[in-house]
Amino acid sequence: MKNEKFKKIFFISWASLGALFVILLAVFGFYLADFERNRPERYCDEILNAYKTTDCDAVYSYLSNTPDALKTKSVFKEYITKYIASEELYYFEQSSSTDEVKIYDFMAGKKKFGTLTVSPTGKKSFFNHSCYEFTSFEECALFEYSVSFADGISVLANGKEIDSKFLDEPVLITDRFEKIGSKKYFLNKYVIDEFTYITEFSGVASEEVLKLEKNEFEVDFSLAISDDEKSKVTDFCRDFYKKYAVFVTVANEKFSKISPLIHSESDFGARLLKLDNRYGEYPRSYTFENEVLSNYQKYSENDFSVDVKFDLVLVKRGNEIRVCSFAGKIFLSKTADGFKAVDMEMLYE
Repeated sequence: MKNEKFKKIFFISWASLGALFVILLAVFGFYLADFERNRPERYCDEILNAYKTTDCDAVYSYLSNTPDALKTKSVFKEYITKYIASEELYYFEQSSSTDEVKIYDFMAGKKKFGTLTVSPTGKKSFFNHSCYEFTSFEECALFEYSVSFADGISVLANGKEIDSKFLDEPVLITDRFEKIGSKKYFLNKYVIDEFTYITEFSGVASEEVLKLEKNEFEVDFSLAISDDEKSKVTDFCRDFYKKYAVFVTVANEKFSKISPLIHSESDFGARLLKLDNRYGEYPRSYTFENEVLSNYQKYSENDFSVDVKFDLVLVKRGNEIRVCSFAGKIFLSKTADGFKAVDMEMLYE
């Protein structure tokens, strides 16, 4: 009788303990679920997973302001895969987060591609956890597009004309054409800040065909150069660079030999006159070798630039040879008296 009573008490005790353990597990499970449901990072995990799986619908449900270019699902998926394939995705809480507002940065490698903001609702959960609600998720442009083109050329991005509405303030790359007093000669560089992803560029011009050179994230627009223009520009640049190289290298070379080729309204000639070439070379003879003319650019009906490379080979007394290598960009304008040089800058490889 005592054994049976002992066994009964033993089994009841273990059953009670088992039931209590199950209840505790259930309570702990509810606690974890409550904690998980109300922790602010759950939004981060959901968004990050949506990017990793390229679940565009899930991302769209969080994006506060979807850029026009990303509203097409196929374009957005292509944009996502550009960095998903090569970069580690993660998030971290900003140091500026407070109990009132929590802010998380989403990173692709070292580049930020989004910012999430969540705020407390002021309510407490069943287990007294603070409750948070989604506030906003802003997509940051992971890539920037640089577009270079001359004034007077209209450019379209995704069918919309690029103007001040879509661009940062233009940054002047060069002021060399400013010297002859016409803004149409400016070559401006713009960084597009409102397009997160651009699928198509095209040009609009009334008289000229636009030349488009594009790599992944940089586009250069310029007017197309006809074969006749290219031939005349080449002839002028060949004559100019030879006179220029001799003037800056050979001692006491006369400025009058190069001055007819320089634009009268440019300060290029005045700057060359400041060059003291009294201490240059005294060669017996000289030749030009290894000429390369490339990167022909047309900025307006009258304005061009050409990259030139060449060697000036000097034969000195005693037949000593000295080779002077030049690499520069010649800027020139067409006038009533033919082409004239506006400026020249040295290029460094």
